[in-house]
Amino acid sequence: TNSRLFDALTLLLLSFMRYDMGDARRLPVLQAQLQQFLLANPKSRRLQRFNQAADALKALLARQLDEAQQTAQALADEALDEDFDLETANVVLSLWTRLPVRDVAAGQQDKMVRGIAMRFCVSKAITEILAASALHHESITKMLRLCHAEITGVAEEAMRLALQGQKRLAVQTLLTQGETTRNARLIEMAGLLLRRHREHIADWDTLHTQATNLQQRYCRPITHIAGIRRSGRSPGGLLLRGQRLGPSMDHGPTLAHHGLS
Repeated sequence: TNSRLFDALTLLLLSFMRYDMGDARRLPVLQAQLQQFLLANPKSRRLQRFNQAADALKALLARQLDEAQQTAQALADEALDEDFDLETANVVLSLWTRLPVRDVAAGQQDKMVRGIAMRFCVSKAITEILAASALHHESITKMLRLCHAEITGVAEEAMRLALQGQKRLAVQTLLTQGETTRNARLIEMAGLLLRRHREHIADWDTLHTQATNLQQRYCRPITHIAGIRRSGRSPGGLLLRGQRLGPSMDHGPTLAHHGLS
């Protein structure tokens, strides 16, 4: 774990494995190693979340169910934060599917899943990754796929409007829905339509400013090493590229780009 290329996510994934095996001896060892990463980078929100998730797993294994539920809920409540990324969404879904059913309040899980799905279901592939993180839990998987279909419907409606000559309305629809959901697919589509139809939109500058702001907040290509957030290409990092409206801004720890690949 001393290598710059070793990432703390490995320790968290091993923590999930040890929890599933009921290994109460080795799980605390992994938790302690995650804490060492956090001590080295105390301002990393990503590492703070990893430690929260590991704490919740340890609490679950010790049958401290209220503590585990509170931690899982606290992580889920951050789903609309700018630095809540696809990686964190997978961690939250993985954690929630391990909570005892009786400890999840009616409607609480659906609200959590919908918030994550509407933001991150930008493609069928990403939707299935989220479903896998949720262990293909029937109701969660159904919600994820429904939300992906809903996002696709918004995108198709915007394209229909553009083809009918209502180009400004198409862009505004995408921006409005993109801002509400934080969905990178919708935000990037708005940017593409703006570039394509600049001469047909009277208030292009205003819409372009709005689109640029949203894209910088929710569509940044990001990689990381050992919990340190880095923009652009990094050793060992996979960069998923999308169309850019402006320079990226670095204001929080994150891993995976959740835009279109």
